Order: sequence, then C-alpha cells, then structure tokens
Amino acid sequence: MALYDYVGALRKGRRQYQASVSRGEYPYLPVLDDILSYSDIVSEVNLGIMDIPLEKIIGTKTEGRTNAFASNFMPLLSENPNLERSGLTCMIIRFRKEFMIRLLFMNS
Repeated sequence: MALYDYVGALRKGRRQYQASVSRGEYPYLPVLDDILSYSDIVSEVNLGIMDIPLEKIIGTKTEGRTNAFASNFMPLLSENPNLERSGLTCMIIRFRKEFMIRLLFMNS
C-alpha cells in the first residue's frame, strides 16, 4: 500500500515539476537560507517548539534535499530500495487527501 501511495505522490510531483518548468517558475521548494542570504540578521529569538499549521509551511530551511521535492511538496525521487542502505528512510503519511513525506537520515 505504501509503495502504491508513493507512486501516486511521485506522479503528482513530476506533473507539478513539469508545469512549473513550462511556466518558467522555480520547480522546487523555496529555501529560507537563500532568501535570508540577502538580508542582515541582527539577532535571533528562540521560540521553542510550536505547532504550525500545514498550510503555513511553504518551503525548507536549508537547501539539503530541495531537489527531492516539487513545489507542491510531492516527491521527485523514484522509489528505490537502496535508499534505506544509504541512510535515508522515507515515511509516507496520508493526511486527508494529500500526502506528507518525511525523510529521516539515519547514521549507521
């Protein structure tokens, strides 16, 4: 079942990627570090752990795996049984009618 869900999410991701490229838009998730690189940060305030509604999340903090996701948070990487051996574990969670994909990096 998880593989079937992943293939569906992968199809959505690839469609979004192609649509973004054809419109001349950036096809991946926005990266906060890239946006902030053009501004001077004077200080930071730790707010602790907070709940953030999913509709407020628009991108990632770092560029690390940005090319693994289309701008609609759907995956772009093919399903690959070797991911687990490389230290990358992928969890797919179905939330309402959309998918959430969580990548976990495990050091062996």
